[in-house]
Amino acid sequence: MQLADYHATTENIDATTDAALTDALVQAVDPELMVDMLNLGLVYHVRRTDNGDYEVQMLLTQIGCPLTDYLDKMVQHAIALVAPDARCGCSSG
Repeated sequence: MQLADYHATTENIDATTDAALTDALVQAVDPELMVDMLNLGLVYHVRRTDNGDYEVQMLLTQIGCPLTDYLDKMVQHAIALVAPDARCGCSSG
């Protein structure tokens, strides 16, 4: 599976890394809904920067979501499983 299978777009990410990121992000489960972040459609763009870091754009289900920080950390952990030396920034919009 690829991120595009979950309607997420990517930038500067090869197919092997895309598949690994998909596998890792499918393990990031929203604790209230018990559904992973990809199937919920919360992750909509993943970009690998020129220096190898990652930027993830997410769309949360409600404004002021109390789990924003927690979900950010879950995504950062998933990225770290694939690229342990990379930094990851998350933004929600």
